[in-house]
Amino acid sequence: MRLHSLELQAFGPFADRQTIDFDRVSRGGIFLLEGPTGVGKSTILDAITFALYGPDRESLAPDRLRSHFAEPGVETQVVLELSAGGARWRVRRSPEQARPKKRGAGVTTQQASVVVERREGDTFRVVATKVEEASAQIQRALGLDRAQFSRVVLLPQGEFSRFLRSGDDDRRVLLTRLFGARLYDRITEELDRTRVDASRDLGKVREELRDRLSAACTAGALGDQRFAELANADAGMRRALLDEHGRELEARAEATRAEATRASAAASQAQRRADAAQELSTRMRRKLEAIDALSTHEATQPEHDARVARLDAGRRAEPLRPLLRALEGAEERAGAAQARLPSRGAGAQPAPDASSRDTHTERSRSLERDAAELEALAQEESRLPGERAALERLAGTEAASAAAARRATERREQLPARVLAAEAAREDLAGHAREVEPRRAALGRARDREQAASQLAALEAREARLISDRDGARDARRAAVDRHQELVELRLTGMAAELASELARGVPCPVCGSPEHPAPARASARRATVADLEAAVTTRRSAEQREARLGEELQAVSAERAACAARAEPRSAGEAGTEALERELAAAVDAARRLPEADATLRALREEAARVHEDEREAATRLADATTRRATAQESLTEREAKLAAAAAGHASVAARQRALREAAREEQALAAAIGEALDANAELARALAAAEADRSARGFASIAEGRAAFLPQDEHAELEATVDTWRSERARCEGLARAADLVALDPADAARITEEASGAIAAAEAAAAARGAAEGAALEAESRAQEFAKQRQEVERAERALEAARAQAEPLEQLAALAKGTPSERTGTAGARKMNLTTYVLRQAFENVVVAANQRLAAMSSGRYALTRVDEADRKADRVGLTLELLDHFTGEHRSTSSLSGGETFYTSLALALGLVDVVRAEAGGVELGTLFVDEGFGTLDPATLDQVMSVLDTLRDCGRVVGIVSHVAELKERVPERLEVRHRLDRSSEVRVVA
Repeated sequence: MRLHSLELQAFGPFADRQTIDFDRVSRGGIFLLEGPTGVGKSTILDAITFALYGPDRESLAPDRLRSHFAEPGVETQVVLELSAGGARWRVRRSPEQARPKKRGAGVTTQQASVVVERREGDTFRVVATKVEEASAQIQRALGLDRAQFSRVVLLPQGEFSRFLRSGDDDRRVLLTRLFGARLYDRITEELDRTRVDASRDLGKVREELRDRLSAACTAGALGDQRFAELANADAGMRRALLDEHGRELEARAEATRAEATRASAAASQAQRRADAAQELSTRMRRKLEAIDALSTHEATQPEHDARVARLDAGRRAEPLRPLLRALEGAEERAGAAQARLPSRGAGAQPAPDASSRDTHTERSRSLERDAAELEALAQEESRLPGERAALERLAGTEAASAAAARRATERREQLPARVLAAEAAREDLAGHAREVEPRRAALGRARDREQAASQLAALEAREARLISDRDGARDARRAAVDRHQELVELRLTGMAAELASELARGVPCPVCGSPEHPAPARASARRATVADLEAAVTTRRSAEQREARLGEELQAVSAERAACAARAEPRSAGEAGTEALERELAAAVDAARRLPEADATLRALREEAARVHEDEREAATRLADATTRRATAQESLTEREAKLAAAAAGHASVAARQRALREAAREEQALAAAIGEALDANAELARALAAAEADRSARGFASIAEGRAAFLPQDEHAELEATVDTWRSERARCEGLARAADLVALDPADAARITEEASGAIAAAEAAAAARGAAEGAALEAESRAQEFAKQRQEVERAERALEAARAQAEPLEQLAALAKGTPSERTGTAGARKMNLTTYVLRQAFENVVVAANQRLAAMSSGRYALTRVDEADRKADRVGLTLELLDHFTGEHRSTSSLSGGETFYTSLALALGLVDVVRAEAGGVELGTLFVDEGFGTLDPATLDQVMSVLDTLRDCGRVVGIVSHVAELKERVPERLEVRHRLDRSSEVRVVA
């Protein structure tokens, strides 16, 4: 991190805008922030912290934020430009503050605000405007939170020695963040999670083995005691016990199979005897059934004789059927003709004659003439429905005209509301249309974020490769430097030997001038030539150039990666996604597209309002005309209906009266025809009766009724013939069964004995079959139990193998997890190991480097008296091992606590430790880049000699490209540090800043 500029306005003691150019004041690597006590030097540090992290209730109280000297309308604001994480940033932040109302008297509260911008090319682009997003963005770029920033970058009054005297846990938190050691926490957590999973899997496998053992005991009918014995036995004993029980089950199955074979043979023999007895019993039952069936059939002989007589009478009566059918038809026609004659009251009906037929014929003709005279009036009457329909249409026209008039009135009354609705809809569309460009810009930002996210992984991989290459180049450069220094030393050592080789006795030495050469230097086996030195210089320069080139490329890639990371920042909770933004943009574009249509609709409604008044007037005129025409048609229809009612003469209508006359004429005509038909039917009946009487006597029937009774329907005749034939066939069958060859030798008297013997044989066969079934069931059960036990035994062996595999996997994981967590134990095989977790072990090595780097400066600051040492054990058991500090006093040779130092000693010791921490963090790959460091006070506790030593150490920081800002009011420092920020009081007691460089 490096600061470039800072602007303050209405902040602390600074009333108006103050601008600090850190680039200008930092050119020398060290600058002084000086001024009298209370003038506001620390306020500048507070402003830097406020710009990066916002207000803090403990360190930045409200009265240190808002300037009491500023005008009420001047906004409190801090603007900070810095470089961090490979990018240049600008942060603009304002706290919550009261300001005068823009309208009226009084004040209103202005909410806190922040804007974070990242430089892209020659311009700054906004990347965050919300407090939470801005804090997260800055913290990611710096790699430090507020507390860590205050301890590593800003060392204010009263907290300069906190890191020196802090406990192990506090040091561990800070060092973990600075050295990226969270990876080892995650490794420890992953090992512990894997251990828990493996332990859980091992428990499941153990439970599976118990389940398999339980299933095997159930299959082998082993009790709970044997199950407990198997579960607690080792694998070898368990296999022996299971083998023994398996053999017992196999022997039992073999014995039951032999018993089942014997029972099956006995059952087969008993079944053969039962079958023979059953067959004899069946033949005897057939003999008895045949005798019973013949006796029963002979008992139906009378019914058979009656059917034969009935069949003979029917055959004789069959020739009479046509004559009797003709007689029946004549009788039916005569009866029907008589029935059609009109009734004459009670008693016998008179015989029809020819005179009555003529009278009814003449009466029918008279009624037809009366009906014809009403034809004209009936036609006029038929036109009445059309006239009524026309009247209804006129009434409908009148009603439609009235409805049209009402609708026109309603439209006139509704149009103002419709116009207002159209105006509101048009304004709504216009509002959405105005959102097109903002929505398009938001969508562009979202797409840019997604594109940056897709590029980020490639840049991160490239950055990791460059870091690895840069580290390799750094190692190569260090090796080249070491080799060059080694060759220089060899060359210097060898130069004496070269000069000695040129010496001659009595010739003065070109170095000391003595002619005597008592001990000339001798050449060593290791020599360095000029060519070797030149080659080493070339190699060193090449390595330095490659390291510089890779460093520049890494810085460019880091900047590009940081830019992509900033662009790919996940959207906030309230920010819409790309799909939502696309829908919103589409809605806004659609609104813009529909806006002309809404304008046209509004114009059409306003034009329609002008037409509605004319439509209402025309509708009223049409209504008056329709009312007049309907009244005229109603009067004409009423007169015509009265005339036709008189012609109807009491009937429903003229047509009804006409139909009644014609119906009466048809009845008279029908009566005349019925009398004629009756005369013809009586003559035909007399002829048919004479023919039937003559044929009846010839067939041997006493009367026509007897002959008619002898008739047989065709289906009944066929049924009688079939019944007679069936009776005769059944008698022949029964006689054949009784005389069958296999039944002749049987005596019905032996039936009881044969049946009893068959029952006994069947019972014996059933008992033998039951015994066979029981034996076979027992054999099947024993064999099934042996097979199931063998199957479950295989499952037990599989579960044992799985248990061994799970145990082999779980035990190493448990040991690794215990070592990583620093919890050794006898059970994990790590007893005696040091109780130190993996992260602490790694941080201990890093802290060792910090202590070494700090001692390099502490030796110079303390004139070689003090050195910091790291000890593995702490005074308190709660402290973590490996991060505890002690002080070695070289003057006394004793180890002391850091709390025993004086004020000045504490200052320069903690300063040396802080600078050592900065050096190691800067050198560690992936660590936090600390380009600017502030030291706030403490120099007043140093004597002049110690101050010289401390300043000499700070001067060395400029060689590393870092900037140190010294916050002090010590006057002597002005002479030592030419670049400074002077903070002074004004006449009104407010403060101002001036850059001196």
